[in-house]
Amino acid sequence: MPALDSTVQAGLVRFEAGEFHAAHDAWEEGWRTAQGAERHLLQALVQLAAAFHQWARRKPAGAATLFGRARAHLLSVPSTLLGVEVSELELELESWEEAAARGDSVPASPRLRALEGPAEAQGRPQRPRCPYCGERVTVQADAVGVAEESYVEDCPVCCRPWTVHVTREGGAVAVALGREDD
Repeated sequence: MPALDSTVQAGLVRFEAGEFHAAHDAWEEGWRTAQGAERHLLQALVQLAAAFHQWARRKPAGAATLFGRARAHLLSVPSTLLGVEVSELELELESWEEAAARGDSVPASPRLRALEGPAEAQGRPQRPRCPYCGERVTVQADAVGVAEESYVEDCPVCCRPWTVHVTREGGAVAVALGREDD
């Protein structure tokens, strides 16, 4: 997995320099060998870079389509993976998709906040998916506490109960949701 983390970061450096085609190539290299959720995440990043490339070439409709496809790849990805805060990336993609669909100009120097570090390392709320309805939900977990804990909480969207699993290690907090009936 460290090779994939470095692939994500290599693409990020190129993306934030405005080198969208080079970012695409860097992320695609990782995508070729990745499997499962990592493959979907890298496919989303590849399509993100392609969308910005199209948008910069004054093809906002094509960019909007690619942003939508990138978001679709994130549906099966956990809330944090390979150092990417996936829920933040989903919000960024949605915002850019809307801007491109309106025909707005490409942002001068787009930044990917989602790749600046996972939420658990920065103390931000976690945004995992409800295991019943699939909606992203906010779960706040303190960085201080026992190493592992579980408790039951209801989904604010579908009202079904999940088991919240919280793990803490070295100041990092990870949250996972499970079905209460499992």
